[in-house]
Amino acid sequence: MVDPNFDIIKSKINILVRIYFNFIKLSILIFGLTISLIELRAESYPFLDTWEGEYIYYLDHRYPRNLRIVGILKVDDSTVFVRSKSVNSNEVTIVSAKISLKDGVIAFKPDKEYAGSASRDNQYVFLDLANWGLLNPKVPSTQLSTIDTYSLSDPWPEFNYTLNFKYAYWAPLFKIISISHLESKGVKGFKVIKIGRIGREVDEFLQFEYESLKVKLPAKQDYKVPVAEKTVLTVDGVKLPLDRNWKTEEQLGIRKSLSPTYGIDLKSKRDAEMSVQKIPIEKGTNTDAVIRRYLSGIDGIDYDSIHHSLYKGFSKIEFNTFMKSRQPNRFSYIFIPGDEFVRVIAFSSFLSAYISNTNYFEKILQAIEIEPI
Repeated sequence: MVDPNFDIIKSKINILVRIYFNFIKLSILIFGLTISLIELRAESYPFLDTWEGEYIYYLDHRYPRNLRIVGILKVDDSTVFVRSKSVNSNEVTIVSAKISLKDGVIAFKPDKEYAGSASRDNQYVFLDLANWGLLNPKVPSTQLSTIDTYSLSDPWPEFNYTLNFKYAYWAPLFKIISISHLESKGVKGFKVIKIGRIGREVDEFLQFEYESLKVKLPAKQDYKVPVAEKTVLTVDGVKLPLDRNWKTEEQLGIRKSLSPTYGIDLKSKRDAEMSVQKIPIEKGTNTDAVIRRYLSGIDGIDYDSIHHSLYKGFSKIEFNTFMKSRQPNRFSYIFIPGDEFVRVIAFSSFLSAYISNTNYFEKILQAIEIEPI
C-alpha cells in the first residue's frame, strides 16, 4: 500500500536529487548497456569511495517482533537520505542528514524530515549513523580490497554487550554488511538485503519493500558433464580452458549477445555459460564501484552467500541467487581493470548443475589465464 503523501514526499526529494545530479552521468554497461562512471575522490574513508546515488538497505532485526528495513542513500559527499520502515506496518520515516569530517571521523547532523516524525526510531537511526561514522576510520580500506570480510568488535560495557561489525569490499557507503549482537548469538543485529543506485528518480529507493528469500540449496543430481576434448578459447587476452561441451550462442540457438559467450546445453539451452565482457570506464574508477553495479543489476541475491577474493591479483566475486518460480543460480565474476575499460570474466550456471559438477567447473575457473592487452 502506497502512502497517500508519497507523491509529495517523492516530489520534494526528487527536486533535491535533480539539483545534486544535474551534471552526473549515471549510465551503466551491464549485460549489453553502456557504462559511464564519474571520477571518485581518492580518500581513505570508505564512505567517500561511494558514488553519488548509491544506496544500501539493511534488515534491522535487533527487535525480532518489530523488524525494520533501513535504507541509506548517498546524495553527495555532504548529504544522505535515510528511510526507515516497519516490515509489519506502513510506518515509515524519511530524513536527510548532513555529513562532515571532524577530527578525522565522519560526523552526522540531522537535517530535514520528509516523512514521519522525530520519533524514537529516528533518534536510534542517527545514533547508529554516528557510531558507524566513528568506526569507519578503523576499517583498513587497502586490506579490505584483498580479503573476503573484515570484522571489528565494538564493546559497550555500560550496556553489557558487544557489537561485531563485518565489512566487505563490495558494500557501498560504510562497507558494513552485517552487525551482530554477540550476546544474542547473532539473533539481534543488522544485515544487508539490497544494494543499488538510483537514476534521476528515487522511486527505486523510496518504494523498496522487504521480501525474505527462501534460501534452499538444491540436492546433487544425476547430472555429470561428460569428458570431452579440451580446447582453449582466447577472448580479449583471456584464455578460457574449456572443452567441446561448450558451444557458441549460434550453436546453442540462442540470441547473440554483445560479448562472445559459450554455454553448455545438456539439460537446457543454458545449463552454464561463460563470457568475457569489456566495459568502458572513466579514469579513476575503482573496481568496487564496477562490482556494485553488477550486484545491483541482479535480482534475488543471497547476500550472505557473497564472497570476495583475489584471483591472480584481481577481484573475484561469487554468490547465489534465489527467485520465485526460477531455478537457483550460481554466479562468479573476475574483474580486470584497465585505464579505459574493465574486462569481466563472467560465469553463471544453474546452482543444481554447479553443485553436481563443482570440481569440473572449479577446474575451469581456477585455470583461466589473463594476459595484459
